[in-house]
Amino acid sequence: AFVSGTTVVFAPLIAWILLRRRLKTRAAAAVFLALVGLAMITMRSFTVGPGTLLILTAAFLWALHLVALERWSRAGRLYGLTVIQLAASAAVALACQVLLDDGQGFTPLMSGSAAAGIIFLGAAATGGAFVTLTWAQTRLDTTTTAVILTLEPLVGAGLGAALGDTWTATTLAGAITVITAVCLVAPPGGQTAYGRSGCH
Repeated sequence: AFVSGTTVVFAPLIAWILLRRRLKTRAAAAVFLALVGLAMITMRSFTVGPGTLLILTAAFLWALHLVALERWSRAGRLYGLTVIQLAASAAVALACQVLLDDGQGFTPLMSGSAAAGIIFLGAAATGGAFVTLTWAQTRLDTTTTAVILTLEPLVGAGLGAALGDTWTATTLAGAITVITAVCLVAPPGGQTAYGRSGCH
């Protein structure tokens, strides 16, 4: 989860390179706090393996995706961009299936319930997430979005606590740090670090 969260660092760097946007002091502080809070919530130990590089690559590509959405998102393009994102996701998934099938070929036809689950995850969960993200990117800059997305492991930790996990003092401190980072870039009723409308 921590390596996935490095998107919050990659996003402003890519925006600086591609969009020529310098990181303002408040946004830089939010990025730093989000990364520190994320580490406190997710890290108990750290080892580097082959999968770590793959996850880091995914974090970089996700950051690039956020920058591209900010550049191209418009209110009238929400559904068209969502279709493109879903098609790209399907193509990547199919490529992974072909490359990682160990010579076994495609799996046999799945059951109806499995197919329904895949359709729900693809059309409803993934499609809904892409529509929401594309809509948000018409209003927020890339760095603000990346910082807000660090709330994901916090929500996961909260759900874990609701199901019986215990929070340590470090987890609580990390939660406060991440929320502080989000309030820096998107203060309630205020302006984001780059002057766009904040959270309402």
